[in-house]
Amino acid sequence: MPHVSAPTRTHTPSVLITGASSGIGFALARTMDALGWRVFAGVRTARDANHLREKLSARSEPIFLDVTDANQIAAARNLIDDLAGGRLDGLVNNAGIVIHGPLEGLTVEALRRQLEVNVVGVFAVTRAFLPLVRAAGGRVVVVGSISGRVAWPFNGAYAASKFAVRGFAESLRLEQRAFGVRVVLIEPGAFATAIWRKKTAAEYVDTTALEPEVARRYRAALRVVERSMDAIGARAPQPDRCVAAIRHALTARRPRARYTVGRDVRLQEAFARLPAFLKDPLIATSMNLVLERVARGTR
Repeated sequence: MPHVSAPTRTHTPSVLITGASSGIGFALARTMDALGWRVFAGVRTARDANHLREKLSARSEPIFLDVTDANQIAAARNLIDDLAGGRLDGLVNNAGIVIHGPLEGLTVEALRRQLEVNVVGVFAVTRAFLPLVRAAGGRVVVVGSISGRVAWPFNGAYAASKFAVRGFAESLRLEQRAFGVRVVLIEPGAFATAIWRKKTAAEYVDTTALEPEVARRYRAALRVVERSMDAIGARAPQPDRCVAAIRHALTARRPRARYTVGRDVRLQEAFARLPAFLKDPLIATSMNLVLERVARGTR
């Protein structure tokens, strides 16, 4: 990672971090607070707010911010406008959810929820706070995912949201350059966060209208996906490298437009570059082998 320079501003720099109750957002809030920044940490529950108050200095504070709630976004904007004097040096769009499942077996509501949080939420929060960031000549950081470049089976809804976020960040970066606002996309691989422990809600998967054999295979595959998520979460590293990348994006004199972070991302990107006639049979074969083991009760 290139050298990180300290902020040159004479005032106390401020940053809003959405999804700060756990994982990357929580770790980043503590890091930026320790650097002397004033952190506005977005949370959704009083329990999370109290937990953060114990971990942050008196300079920083949690604020209630559900990125799908227009009233909360407006209230947070007004509060930060007042407390930070109409300036916001950094906005980190970190809040997000994962909904897994076969696309044919997901409900329309599932896709709406996935896009509402991961895409519309990023848009709504950025739109609300961009004038404050522009007033400070600050940074907008969008936390995407390597899934914004690589789509896997039963990950289509999440991948669609992150492909969209990638396009959003790209356009916003070009639009805001003339105003002195830097826009940075972070594309993490797998890190140890609460997202791996959150299973897709049962009401978001509906295979009842499908042919019985198709439904059976989908249900078996979904069990495999959930086990895989458990395994990935168990061996994933702590989000230190991702936090360091976001810190660099917020504080470096010349931040990069894109940071890809994680020990698994190079392999995923290389696999994604394979032609479809090689890649697709490899994935299909591996999935069929796994499903056969499930059918035999050996996995």
